[in-house]
Amino acid sequence: MKRFVSMVTAVCLIASLAACNAQPAETGKEEDKAAYVMNVGNVAATDHPINQALRDFKEAVEERTGKNVTVDIYDNSVLGGELELLEQVVTGSLEASIEMGGGNWAGYNSAADVSLLPFLFDSVESAREAWNGAFGEKFTKEIIEPNGAYVLSYWENGMRHMTNNTRSIYKPEDMAGIKFRSSQTDMKIQMFEALGSSAVMIAFSELYTALQNKTVNGQENPLSMIYSSSFYDVQTYLTLTNHMYDPSVFIVNPQWFDSLPEEYQEIILEEADRARLLDYEYNDETVYLDLLKEEGMIVNEIDYESFAGKMGPVWEKFAETYGQDWIDAAKGQ
Repeated sequence: MKRFVSMVTAVCLIASLAACNAQPAETGKEEDKAAYVMNVGNVAATDHPINQALRDFKEAVEERTGKNVTVDIYDNSVLGGELELLEQVVTGSLEASIEMGGGNWAGYNSAADVSLLPFLFDSVESAREAWNGAFGEKFTKEIIEPNGAYVLSYWENGMRHMTNNTRSIYKPEDMAGIKFRSSQTDMKIQMFEALGSSAVMIAFSELYTALQNKTVNGQENPLSMIYSSSFYDVQTYLTLTNHMYDPSVFIVNPQWFDSLPEEYQEIILEEADRARLLDYEYNDETVYLDLLKEEGMIVNEIDYESFAGKMGPVWEKFAETYGQDWIDAAKGQ
């Protein structure tokens, strides 16, 4: 009887530990039968456009491979923040991730900060063209591939905008006294300082609480991220600044990808590119702007030229350090 009780206790303990492990947002029912499992991590909420498109990607890949490739989605930072996800892909402990911004690569090659140059792109269309053209190829070949990842395709997080709890922002002078959250990158710190405000580096997974507790007064993100993360509950003012464009970089571990049959590699590449276009459709700014207004956010636009005019020293410093060719490539020159 004692042995039986001990065995039951052990089984219960194992089951309890297993239940504590991270579970994918979408799990293939026949995962045990799959020849290959593609775990994909990201920090976005389940209903964010990225994860909507990822579910389409999952369905298409599994159907076309006869579920010999199963795609499991881990959203909401369940596997860690963006830098942790990036490291996991590079080291091979995670098959794939979607990195919300090219600046996440700055820790591997600080020239990646070109993706965070404030007011580099004046429209979503020009940014998409650059990232899916010569600029994206340069970024892939010189920054991402040498540091241990393949790019499946460049999706979109979108143009970034500012929110805060202090006041509406129209001109740079209105930024004074507002403490913003910044991701873990020096480029955004430079931008906020040039605009006369301050910033604190806080991981995205901790941002909602930081806003709620007033550790910071404001933050900046694309409209889809602001809405899907419910920042409207802890922020009053939304200023349409269009100060940076974020690609969402769909990366994969090279060793895992190279282990796939060539047929499956082609399917994944094709479906990643198809899902990119779906992500564009889901990431409709006009839809999210209306939703944020419905939630009660006070919306205004900036004097764009006065903000962009403050960025001269930031651009000059980058060009002196990493070369004007990066800026020229982004501008299509």
